[in-house]
Amino acid sequence: RPEITSITRHDQRYSQLINWEYIGTDSMKRKYLADIVAGIQLPYGYTAEDISGEQITEEEEDQMRETLKWTIIFIFMAMAAMFESFVLPFLVLLTLPMAMAGVGGIYWATNMEFDSSARIGLILMFGIVVNNAILLINRFRLQVREAVANEGYGPDQVPTKSRLGGFDLWRLAAPVRQEILKTAIMSGVRIQMRSILLTSGTTVAGMIPLIYNANPSEGNDIWNNLALSSVGGLISSTVLILSAIPALYWMFTRCGWSLARFRVRLEKLFRRNQSPNAAATGGGHV
Repeated sequence: RPEITSITRHDQRYSQLINWEYIGTDSMKRKYLADIVAGIQLPYGYTAEDISGEQITEEEEDQMRETLKWTIIFIFMAMAAMFESFVLPFLVLLTLPMAMAGVGGIYWATNMEFDSSARIGLILMFGIVVNNAILLINRFRLQVREAVANEGYGPDQVPTKSRLGGFDLWRLAAPVRQEILKTAIMSGVRIQMRSILLTSGTTVAGMIPLIYNANPSEGNDIWNNLALSSVGGLISSTVLILSAIPALYWMFTRCGWSLARFRVRLEKLFRRNQSPNAAATGGGHV
């Protein structure tokens, strides 16, 4: 039999890794390992542990964390350029926690192991999730532009920028701007709901065969976990995007109006304080 040529130390303890190939489902594997570990009789000071869920090294964990970080950064940069705003990208990124809720729920329900392939599924799912949010928010902006045009307001009353955003509607009377925003959000959800449901639904339908046809004996469980991450995230994010994003967009826009009015008040106060000083300086020269 082969001899052990080295012994490693981990957390100030000597350790030896023993592994073998197992053919069966994930739940059967965990039960099998638990029975083996429970039946091992070792001398005092020795322990046997199941570390099958810790086979991702720290280096791999750091690489995956770095990949997720840059994925989110690039998504934010692309959205900031498209929306010409630093506020709306944050609203879109709120869909990622919505998706993570579904990922956690589906892994809890199926009792599957969240491994490296599941993390790859997260990156795939993030791109689809933010796409749905972008479609919905962009539809809100287009509906605001249409509503402003239908009300007959010109660029002197509402700057052109607001027709693609909604944040400059604070220049209008409160009842008017609130009605425009509410109408734009309601019509935007109604128009965009079909395309969002079709996009998410077809993606989920395409992933289902990967879940049911994965054969652990052939090492295909990587596709199982990848599909689980995508399906769980898409289901929860689709429901929450259509229900939560409209309310969040309303809140973000209202906050934008309040900040704009506060900025105008500060500018008026600053000019009022500057005017006496300028007059006094001019009188001295005369």
